[in-house]
Amino acid sequence: MNSTIPIGWWWGGALLLTLCTRQVAFGFIPLAVHWQRRQMAQVSQTMHQQTKQLDHALAQLQQLQTQCAQVSDLVGPLGQQQQRIDHLLSQLQDMQNQLNQVAFQTRQQRAAILQEVHAVRDRLKQLERQTAPQVDALVAQLDQLQQQVHQLSQGVVVRQGVGVFIDGANLHESARRLGVALDYAKLLRRLVPSDVPATVHFYSGHYPHHPQQRQLHQELQQLGVQVHTKPVVRFADGGAKANMDGQMIVDMLTSLFTQVILLSGDGDFLPALHWLQQQGVQVKVAAFGPDAHHQLKSHFPFRDLRKLCPPGGSVVPLPAKQTAAVAGG
Repeated sequence: MNSTIPIGWWWGGALLLTLCTRQVAFGFIPLAVHWQRRQMAQVSQTMHQQTKQLDHALAQLQQLQTQCAQVSDLVGPLGQQQQRIDHLLSQLQDMQNQLNQVAFQTRQQRAAILQEVHAVRDRLKQLERQTAPQVDALVAQLDQLQQQVHQLSQGVVVRQGVGVFIDGANLHESARRLGVALDYAKLLRRLVPSDVPATVHFYSGHYPHHPQQRQLHQELQQLGVQVHTKPVVRFADGGAKANMDGQMIVDMLTSLFTQVILLSGDGDFLPALHWLQQQGVQVKVAAFGPDAHHQLKSHFPFRDLRKLCPPGGSVVPLPAKQTAAVAGG
């Protein structure tokens, strides 16, 4: 009896324990299933969100891929444009360098030109200072000429200055015969007033191939003398003529000098001198006394050239006005 009861109790306890354990186990199963479902729902929701995020990221990647493709398409043209820009920048730099070089050269040329301009201006000022008296004299002469033109238009003849008329053949023949020298530079300084303008005329025939005569004419021209010459005319009978008295007379009568000085002792000039004197012209005569016409010495103020010419020396031979034989050259 005692051994049976413990065995029964043991089997009863075991059965009760089993029933309780199964009941507990089956009671927790719904809870586990509910918890599992919640976990699955949360996982599903999380995966859905991650899927949406992945889809969004994929869309962004696709858009970025498209942009990258577009950028890739632009890289080539942009590279070409960049090359063109670099080339243009290089050309601009070269042009800038050239402009700088041209500007430097221009500054140098400008400096040289300015220097030359200043030099020319200084020369012009110097010339102006040097030529001012001559310009003033020319202006004064122009004013006088305008006054003469005005008076001539009203029928009034204005005379001024001194006119010297030299009869070369007459003076040289007398000087040669009297044995005196003719220094025209000194002679004119003593005969012509220094305070009035004077014009000197020299008349003579000449032999074209006579060196001394050519030299005499050149020396006179260097003194400012107006030389009038004509070649000697030879005639069939052997005579020769080099008379210029006619031209001298015409030049004296048509001149407008206040004073006329005749260097000749030839009496053929008397009518012309008288006419000039009647026109109010002051007439003077200078010649070698022994060879001068007596009326020239008595009718006009006369000056003997023997007192002005030193003795000795040679005189250039000039052709006689009229000869019966051929003159030597």
